[in-house]
Amino acid sequence: MNELINIKNDEAVTTSLKIAEFFHKRHDHVLRAIDSLLGNAPKNEVVKFDEAKYMDSKGEVRRMYYMNRAGFELVGMGFTGKKALEWKIKYIEAFEQMEKYINFRKADIQIQKNSMQFLHDNLEMPTAKDYCKANTIADKCVSNMFGYPKMVKKADMTPEMLEQREPVLKDTVELMAVKDKYDLGIHVSDSIYKRHMAISE
Repeated sequence: MNELINIKNDEAVTTSLKIAEFFHKRHDHVLRAIDSLLGNAPKNEVVKFDEAKYMDSKGEVRRMYYMNRAGFELVGMGFTGKKALEWKIKYIEAFEQMEKYINFRKADIQIQKNSMQFLHDNLEMPTAKDYCKANTIADKCVSNMFGYPKMVKKADMTPEMLEQREPVLKDTVELMAVKDKYDLGIHVSDSIYKRHMAISE
């Protein structure tokens, strides 16, 4: 569904160009419908249309709109017929998927911050090397869990990998803190790999 929905300013959006393409409408007709909505609808914070420019196949600069889910639903109300209904359902599903993905990414960022703060608060003398070590252990472990021979960076992980990464990172920073506190002669990476690789099997 990526071809239907994009992310803009941490919000799921589509464009007037994509609506014209998938609903088999002329783009100028879609623009006219949006202009009419903007001219008649009362201002609100829910429905969002952002006008932008793009270059067409002739190299000419043209108008287009970005819109959020509420904006799409308003525009889509004017499309009727069986095919239009099918595309409306596909769009709604695509918006749902992208919104879940955005919310998950936001939660993942907070989990990352909390984990690094935990290290800062619980290691006697935390350094940048410690933060890097914790993330590397988590990334390598999750990569192995999903069958990758080489480490996949966090930014390149799928939502499923990121979901598995959360408990791995949590266990990693907690074990690093215990090792530091009690001066234990253990290898954190080995312990984490053994525990989580065993769980995934």
